[in-house]
This record gives sequence, structure tokens and C-alpha cells, in this order.
Amino acid sequence: MSTAARFFAKVYTLAGTFRAPVIDESLLLGVPTIVREINKPAGSVELNLAYPFDNFGYSTAIDVGNLVKVYAVNENNKTGLLVYQGFIEEIDGTFSANSNTVTLRIFPIDALMDRSLWKSGGSYIVTYAAGDVDTIFSDAIDAMNLIYGTYFTKNLGNPGLTLNQTFTRQTHLAAMNAAAKSLVDGWYWRIRANGQVDLAQFNDSTPTHSLTVGKDIDTIHVVKSALNLKNKLVVSWGAGPTDTEYSDATSITNYGQRMALISDSGINDLATANTKGNGQLGQLKNIITKTEIIVNAQYPIETILPGDTVKIQNVTNNTSQMVTGVLRVLRTEYNGATCSLHLGDILDNFGNELGLLLNDQ
Repeated sequence: MSTAARFFAKVYTLAGTFRAPVIDESLLLGVPTIVREINKPAGSVELNLAYPFDNFGYSTAIDVGNLVKVYAVNENNKTGLLVYQGFIEEIDGTFSANSNTVTLRIFPIDALMDRSLWKSGGSYIVTYAAGDVDTIFSDAIDAMNLIYGTYFTKNLGNPGLTLNQTFTRQTHLAAMNAAAKSLVDGWYWRIRANGQVDLAQFNDSTPTHSLTVGKDIDTIHVVKSALNLKNKLVVSWGAGPTDTEYSDATSITNYGQRMALISDSGINDLATANTKGNGQLGQLKNIITKTEIIVNAQYPIETILPGDTVKIQNVTNNTSQMVTGVLRVLRTEYNGATCSLHLGDILDNFGNELGLLLNDQ
């Protein structure tokens, strides 16, 4: 039986020099929770350390701006698996009658994407005429690596979309997000712990992970929601701007008109506006089934990433609408003992059998 992972961390200068000693589990007063989502950077992490408030090697062993790499150790990764890396943004020392500790607040390397404006050819205005989305991603990543060093590598699929778009004084992250909004449903981007940027499609036919209720899965929670449903969009584009409407009649009939405005002065033609408007409408027009499952360490939870897909299996082998189909992993919250998965359904086939599923074990 697998057990919860243990953690250790290594600290480096920006130049890549290792700063001893290793922060092992004896110095960690708690375990980190690592949050990752599709289409955005990872969350920040706090390491609460059993170092004395007034003597912890400040500036010689630990300093603001240092790079920290966090590793998980378990039966499958006996020498440690890199699960997070980022830069120390704050050092918080606390002394009281009951506490004498130091806490490191760490932002992921992903945060580098939002720390500089994208500059190309001496200008902060970057224009694409029929530019592929994956080319835009690739160029933005290359530009970041020129500034900060090679923290990021690329694994970029080709979604077959071209844009006529101008990015004016935008960060690399803002430009990537703007380009990603044109992707059709089923495409996403993510950043792995090692800095690899993936632009890919969900595998909706063959799940990446098969999880079993009562074995790997401790809890399932499902909510059907129309809170973010939009079935009529106005894309306001260009210098004018020009307003172009997109709507879905079936969704309006079923749920009433729910309208939203998308403003993007960087869009340079109707075709690009259509790509963005239709892409967003396809992702927003339907009821969303929000599913959260808690997976325990009997499964190799460190292998589950946002962008993966999951099939939930019922150990009784009963047919259940609750576990039919494949689900997309949109967000993970990993702490070594459990991994909370926030899922989006592909086939909207969730029924009312959660009680049966959990009780009939």
C-alpha cells in the first residue's frame, strides 16, 4: 500500500549555484499544497521551516529571489520527483511564546511569464498576420527565455488556427492567454513542474487515469451550474471598434438569453473575431457539471496533471450515470497524501446516483 509522500527542497541562486544545506523533512513544519490549473500559472507555495527567527542563514543560505526546487519522495520516487520550482518572494520570520519559525513564500517559475512586456524587434507592439496559435506561443516562450534564461521548454501541438492579432504592450502571459481564447473546446495549455509548456488536446476517448470509488477515490462532489453560462456574445474588435454578435439558439431556448462582451482591440479582421467569438461560445453555452474528487495515495497521485483525463470506476461494477464517460482534469491540488481533482465533463451525463454509488460498496 502506498503512503503519503515526504518532501524536501533545494535552494539555488539565480545563477544556478546550490546553497547548502538541503531543506529536508525534519525542517518542514507542514506539507506544501501545490495547485495547478489549465490555462494559467501554478499557485504560490509556502514552506514553514523550523529555523530560528533570528538565525537561519539569511543571504548566505536563503535569500529573497533564490530559486527553490521542491521534491516529493515515495515508493515510486525513492530519490525524489520534482513537483514544484519557483522563486522566494517573501521571507516571513515569526517569534512568540509558542513559535520561532521562518516561512518562505514562493512564486512558481510560471510567474516569469507576467513580469516583462513582450518586445520584438525593438518594439513593444507585436503583430501577427495569419499567425498560428502555436507559433505565437512558441515566440512568446522564446522571448521569455532570452530575458530570464531557459526555464521553459516547449511541447506545442498545432490546433490549426491562424490569427491576425496585435499584442500592444502586453506581457508574454497576457499575449498567450489572448491567443488561447481562440482555441476550440478541447484544447488547453499547461505548465509542468519542470517548466515544459504543453499546448494540447484533451484525450476524450482514452482516459489518462482510471480511478475506483472506495479504493483510490475517497470523496466525490458534483454540482450542476449555469452561473457562468453565456449563449450570446458580442466581440468588440479593432480600432473602431466593430461589434460582431455570436449566439446559440438552442441554449437561449433552454436557459434564456445570457449575454457577455469580449473586448479586444488587438483583433485585426473579422475572421479572427469569428474564431474568438465562436470558440468562446462553444465553451460557454452549456450547463457545466463541476465535479471534485479526492484521490488518495494508493494511486500515484503525483502523476495526475491538469489537462489529463479521468474515468471513474465503480467497484461494484453497477451501471451508473455518475461514472459514465471521460472527465477532463481542470485543476489539481496536491499535498502528497491526497490530490483533489476539479473535473469538467465531456458528456453531460451525470445523474442522481451519487448516494447509490457511495453506499453500495
